[in-house]
Amino acid sequence: GLADSEANGREDDDTFSVATLQAFRWNTGSADAALRGTVGTSGSTPCFYDIFQRSFLQSGQLHIRHGEVISWNITNILIIAFVLLWLQQLRWFMAGSYEIFFEVRNPVQLFEAYGSPGSGQRVLAVFFEILFLWFCGERLYSITSILRVAACTLRQRVRALNFMHAHPPPPLPKSVDRPRDLKDAIDRLEETVQCTEFALEMSTVRWLVLRGPVELVFFCTIKALLIALLLAVSDYFQDSFQTGVGVDPLVPFCVGTCVVYPLVGALMVGAAANKEVGRLRQKVLVATDQVLSSTPVGGEHSDEVQYVQLRTRAAEALSNCTVVWPHGRELGLLEPILVLLLYVLAMAVIMMTR
Repeated sequence: GLADSEANGREDDDTFSVATLQAFRWNTGSADAALRGTVGTSGSTPCFYDIFQRSFLQSGQLHIRHGEVISWNITNILIIAFVLLWLQQLRWFMAGSYEIFFEVRNPVQLFEAYGSPGSGQRVLAVFFEILFLWFCGERLYSITSILRVAACTLRQRVRALNFMHAHPPPPLPKSVDRPRDLKDAIDRLEETVQCTEFALEMSTVRWLVLRGPVELVFFCTIKALLIALLLAVSDYFQDSFQTGVGVDPLVPFCVGTCVVYPLVGALMVGAAANKEVGRLRQKVLVATDQVLSSTPVGGEHSDEVQYVQLRTRAAEALSNCTVVWPHGRELGLLEPILVLLLYVLAMAVIMMTR
């Protein structure tokens, strides 16, 4: 009985969400009928904003999907584990020769560091080496976890914007011949802004917390790739002119490799979210221009104050709904493209100098 009542409750909620939203979008009479059939005889009819709030919350758009979190976790763990093992051990096996390895390491030094086979010194050396790799992997995984949370937050933001596209408020009136209609157009515009801000409120708060750490990881990744690029160029001059730094450029490059995938993914989703906000703003501007183009200017019924108010509000609508960095710049495609270009350039230079 309890399961049946819960199922009926969910069915009623779905009916309320779909029927009232669709009715509000097309005609007022159907909206009133839908409200009477779902809300009951309360004596008052809620506005579209109230219906949108309940429908949005019931749709589950505020939740983070577990499948995305698990897939990102597994992918990041596999990338970090493979890169660290390759940097420390596997690259010498894959090269098929230990000549390069012994060019910079004396066998006597290795024996002094690791001890004889089966000795306690060998066990401790291997233990601390594994412990060091685990510590590096744990730190890199913590960094990618920040990026994973940011990516999930921005994905939820994109889904909220898609919900807003699918369930917009009633369109602005296309024919305006009285000042009262200008007031209605302003109210519809405010309703659009309120619904959008409500849909993006949770992701906005999350991004305010995450944008500082994400920006720090972004700049650190850029620095790591630049250092790898400069060290690779230095190795080239070392081979040509017997000068150089003598530091392996693969170390900062592998650190950047562990972070590039989640970083680029988060930045791309943020750019997609800003693109959706731009589309929504464009729809608002087009609808407002249609209203203003049919407004009689200078007539006896025109209201210059409301005319200017509508135009100004439309120009400023949703301007604070974009994903921005702490310094105020909007996140776009420049950031992920810059990271990918530096990564590919550093990889190409390292391969040419090997």
